[in-house]
Amino acid sequence: MNIEKNIPITRKSVGRKRIYNFEPMEVGDSFKVPASKRNTILSCIRNFNYVRGYKWEFSTRKIEGEDNIRIWRVK
Repeated sequence: MNIEKNIPITRKSVGRKRIYNFEPMEVGDSFKVPASKRNTILSCIRNFNYVRGYKWEFSTRKIEGEDNIRIWRVK
């Protein structure tokens, strides 16, 4: 066994990378996602608000003729 001194502990990444980045969104901005991801995106929004301490509000609407939804930042 070889004992070494003054070797810094490497930092381990915690959690997973963000799927969606809401930070640059301003009121009135929107983006489109597949309708099958609706529950995932709503969960990400709740988590984003909780972790950041924000009270941002979003609204979702189904896009007619497409299998997508659009998410707007409304507050």
